[in-house]
Amino acid sequence: MDEIQTGSSGISMPAVVLGVVAVIALIGLGIMFTRGTSPAVNPQDDNAIMVREGEPSPAVTTTDGSDRSGAAVNPTGTDTMTEEQGVNVEVEAGSFYYKPNVIRAKIGVPVTIVLTAADAMHDFNIDELDVSIPVTKSGSSSTVTFTPDRTGEFEYYCSVGQHRQNGQVGKLIVGE
Repeated sequence: MDEIQTGSSGISMPAVVLGVVAVIALIGLGIMFTRGTSPAVNPQDDNAIMVREGEPSPAVTTTDGSDRSGAAVNPTGTDTMTEEQGVNVEVEAGSFYYKPNVIRAKIGVPVTIVLTAADAMHDFNIDELDVSIPVTKSGSSSTVTFTPDRTGEFEYYCSVGQHRQNGQVGKLIVGE
């Protein structure tokens, strides 16, 4: 009759081997399911917003007339800015992401970006349009207003440390 070897604690060798294999399998599954889920590494267009004059700006107002912080924006829940006034876009900057990561605007219509640093320090830059917001501390907001003078797609990015290289970028699409 075959005997099952046991260690000094009385646990059989096959049980130890099975336990080690189970732990390795769980670690492998954990790595597999967490890989590639960062929104900054793989920005999606479903996070895009369209900003046009005379339409509600989802980045600024909600149906209850408040922004995401609860501060009153407009009691009607609509954006009252005209083409001459432009549009406002609230941009959240976090760990290697911008939200929204795609902004659509019209040529000749002023755009105001309100950057809020959700964590750490972040800035906002569009080199081709000479637009920049200086480094903003965590929990703070900074603003820049500019008027796009040409159509096209322009990358915006964070220049702090390796944020841009780690995927903290977005796209401004300027149309007619």
